[in-house]
Amino acid sequence: MVAFQLAMKKHAVWALVLGCSAPAVFGCGDEDDPPPDPRQQCENFLEAWCNKNAACELPSERARALEDCRFVVDLEINCSNVNHIGVTYPECIERISTAQCLPTGGIELPGLCNGVLIR
Repeated sequence: MVAFQLAMKKHAVWALVLGCSAPAVFGCGDEDDPPPDPRQQCENFLEAWCNKNAACELPSERARALEDCRFVVDLEINCSNVNHIGVTYPECIERISTAQCLPTGGIELPGLCNGVLIR
């Protein structure tokens, strides 16, 4: 069961980077504000994703689930290679925080998170 959950999470992580060849669309912001660092936003995303998935586990399993998630996503996604963040990033983070836990544990990756990390 744990292997299945890790495989499901691995596929969700890959969905994040499938948009790496998609063109980035950026909105206009205040010219005095520096743009957010995509690498830090990537790290913030991974932290939100892993924390939410771990929160869906039994209390006795949460630390292990968090460690396993970080290990898998660190292998699959190298935030130093992320150059842009998709425009749906804020909504993606919000949806992750409000996602309901699946009966098998973890959460489903919100659709608008697909391709949010752009290489």
